[in-house]
Amino acid sequence: MSGIKDKTKFNYFSLLLVSAWLIYAVIYVFFGEKVPVNNGFGWDGNIYGSAVKDFPAKLLNKEFLNLHMERILPSAILYGIFKLFNIGFTNENIIYGFDFLNILAIFLSTILWIRISKIVQLNQSHEFLGTVAILITAPVLKIIPYDPVLTDAITFCLGFITLYGFLTDNKKLMFLALVFATFIWPVAALGIPILLIFNKSKQFEIGESITLNKWLMIAGIVVLNLMLYYFFFISDNLNDQYPAYRRRAPGQFDVLNVIIGILSLDIYIVLAFGFLNKINIFSAFKKTFAAINIPFLIGCLLFIVSVRYYFSTFPKGEYMKMSWYIIELFASQSLQPFSNVIFMVLYFGPLIYLLMFRWKLVVENANAMGIGFMLFFIANLIQCFDGESRHAMFFYPFLIFLALFTLRDVKLNGWFTTFFLITAFVFSKVWFRINTDEFVNSIMNDEVLTKEVHQRFFWYIGHYMNYKLYLLQTPFVILAGILLYRAYRRRTIGLS
Repeated sequence: MSGIKDKTKFNYFSLLLVSAWLIYAVIYVFFGEKVPVNNGFGWDGNIYGSAVKDFPAKLLNKEFLNLHMERILPSAILYGIFKLFNIGFTNENIIYGFDFLNILAIFLSTILWIRISKIVQLNQSHEFLGTVAILITAPVLKIIPYDPVLTDAITFCLGFITLYGFLTDNKKLMFLALVFATFIWPVAALGIPILLIFNKSKQFEIGESITLNKWLMIAGIVVLNLMLYYFFFISDNLNDQYPAYRRRAPGQFDVLNVIIGILSLDIYIVLAFGFLNKINIFSAFKKTFAAINIPFLIGCLLFIVSVRYYFSTFPKGEYMKMSWYIIELFASQSLQPFSNVIFMVLYFGPLIYLLMFRWKLVVENANAMGIGFMLFFIANLIQCFDGESRHAMFFYPFLIFLALFTLRDVKLNGWFTTFFLITAFVFSKVWFRINTDEFVNSIMNDEVLTKEVHQRFFWYIGHYMNYKLYLLQTPFVILAGILLYRAYRRRTIGLS
């Protein structure tokens, strides 16, 4: 890695990594292991894989639920491709179709990243780290190829398209991304309008702390704690959701769990959102209003209202209730403290460490890009409370950009780059076999996802990780963070 030269225009290390990944991805399509559930379609994928077959008739007859319409576009695309090239609608062909659609999406993501790194003038070491953060991860090397009939890879690509549109101030591209996201990933469809409505500019700058924001944070923590007290000691919601809570660890629900959960959530809030003390949003309403792009505000509202009305004409599915979300969130924090951060590291790899190493500068850079970007950033940080790491697939491209843009003034040597690559590979668990005979036989007949043998797959994914695997993996997360930080402190070479 020491041979990386920042003066050359073409990054041969990124080219080599992308080429190696492409070879791996294609080989995996034909020879890699696949999820055995629902004939290879997987759990949620059973809906989208089956949708490819006779898609127009199912759409006209409204055979999809409203919530399924929010992720149905890849199925429609594959139906059109299969019809155009006269491909048979077999389960095997449909899985292949999703496989190659995912490969195309990830490849396009790397191309966009390389283009973005040129736009913001990152050197080749930083560009290469970003390429590693894209390709050498659990979702790209293992989860998506193993369970391909989902929209995660395309959502990931949408994140890069949106980021590219934002940085180049191409609102038409961002609006097009919004249109696609509406039928691919609902969280993205809610986030893109924030970036569209507010113009990209330095409307706000980091200033001195203001008392109002400090008290606002304290008030937020108090409100959260009161909500948790209500749900766990007054409301009857716990009686319905207790099995979901108890599944994470043996033993009974007790006061100690509550204290641990509240403390871990409060610490996370202070560390993640403490920067709000330095953003003078409340003293700059005029600037906030000036940053609003009225035409796109109207356009986004009309589009969202129209699409939501169209979705409402389909049979209604059951969305996750707020009480269920809070209890699930608190369950993971009380029995698995700081699990949301740990799960993000386990899923996305060492890029998350780089964010933590320079968190203050990350926030300052996000804030300098305007109120829209900062609101988008805050909203997605809140969404990251969710322990199911894959839900951050749309946000992850922005994290890659912020981490490496913040490090742009630091020259990283080959030793650090190599250590980062090795750490990413280890966290990807690409070497781990999932489909043992015991796993396949069990997963086909038992829906308890936290069962010991089922953790061969679900130890990749926070929220479904059981207590034993949490205890097993957390020390490695901490140790890897310490080692990478030491490498970062010792092997970074000044300011470039």
